[in-house]
Amino acid sequence: MSTTGKSVLILGGGCFGLSAGIELKNRGWNVTILDRQSIPASDAASTDINKAFRPDYGGDEVYQSLCLKAHKRWRQWNEETMALYQEKVFHECGALFLCYDKMGDFERNTIATLPEDATQTFKTSEEIAAAYPTLKDSGFKEGYLSKRAGWLNSKLGIQYLCDKAKKMGIKLVEGETVGMFKHFLKDRMGNIKGLVTLDGTEHRADLTIVASGAWTPAIVDMKGMMQATGHAVFQVNVPPALRHKYSDTALPVMFADILQSGYYSFPINKDGNLKVACHGQGYLNFPKTSNQEASISHPRTLVTSPEDTVPIDSVRKYRTFLRNTYPELRHLNIASTRLCWYTDSWDGNFYIDHVSGQPGLFVATGGSGHGYKFLPVLGEVIADAVEKKSSKITDKFRWRIPSASQTRDILRCNDGSIMLDDHPMATAKELEGDKPSKL
Repeated sequence: MSTTGKSVLILGGGCFGLSAGIELKNRGWNVTILDRQSIPASDAASTDINKAFRPDYGGDEVYQSLCLKAHKRWRQWNEETMALYQEKVFHECGALFLCYDKMGDFERNTIATLPEDATQTFKTSEEIAAAYPTLKDSGFKEGYLSKRAGWLNSKLGIQYLCDKAKKMGIKLVEGETVGMFKHFLKDRMGNIKGLVTLDGTEHRADLTIVASGAWTPAIVDMKGMMQATGHAVFQVNVPPALRHKYSDTALPVMFADILQSGYYSFPINKDGNLKVACHGQGYLNFPKTSNQEASISHPRTLVTSPEDTVPIDSVRKYRTFLRNTYPELRHLNIASTRLCWYTDSWDGNFYIDHVSGQPGLFVATGGSGHGYKFLPVLGEVIADAVEKKSSKITDKFRWRIPSASQTRDILRCNDGSIMLDDHPMATAKELEGDKPSKL
């Protein structure tokens, strides 16, 4: 398929958009990327101190093979980011998958399908404590270490691709008016021929890709197949006297019975900050405009709501996790918080395909809280789907509409308890520790 001279507009300069733009440029497309902020966007899900990398997918062949391919690329990127920024993007410290009881199907299937030398199993709490003394009082009984896992400097990864895109001659249009979507351009047949930004500029192209993360469902009619969901993230600054116990040489990324609790934590970063997050149902936000409530959940970030912290109920749950897992840190004040907005699809899988019934429109979205780790290989997947190359990978992420029985509860929005407006934000006082630290 010849693409010489073909043009593509990509709305969104995050991990899906940048990776797609670079690969399509390599395949001969003329590429323009638009973003409502300077890249890396401050409130994008990918703009954070770290993200987990793990090839652990319970035996899912597509994700696991993509991860193992990405693993090699992340190692290569380390050499390039060290040369450019004097900093590694991938810290291969491993990841612990620990359970409060016996390991379940996810853990067992992962161990069975990963290469034999990629895991180390722990069969008792004593074995876990012997290998990782920091976890001696945490209550885990079984688990394993995933050796080819670790954490990613997520903001650095986006900066690296942004700089690469500029060097390749990709046009970047960034700013809250010049890069913000207003509406699509259509021809007389209804085909998408580009878009208009908030400043009134028309941008025309043969193909328009919407890769706007959690903002995508508000731009493209996704038929109720995904929603923007907000997930609480916390950081504490570990006192210097304790940092050796929480560095990635002593404690890797840790998933705490992830399918049950949702909690996971990271080693401290170079500033001594330890991050804890929860991969769960999340919060929904339906803003009101003209006295009408939106039908699609929209991200509510610090850009539009700078006084926000996180809901107080999420703070209480986090404190319980901290007391049970890292009790010596329970006194620490929460140093920073954010709601990380997932583009949560009904089945947790990505949507990378031409939009059904909308010629000229394509989506690359649905990260569902686990997309960033694929950054080095996403571009190839997206470009193959653009060019309609069929494979196990592109077929998994094709446009698909679930039956009513398949739709996840998180998209039905029947449970009022997950509405963000129903959950008061924590005050500065409520972000303080249990009592002043003596450490």
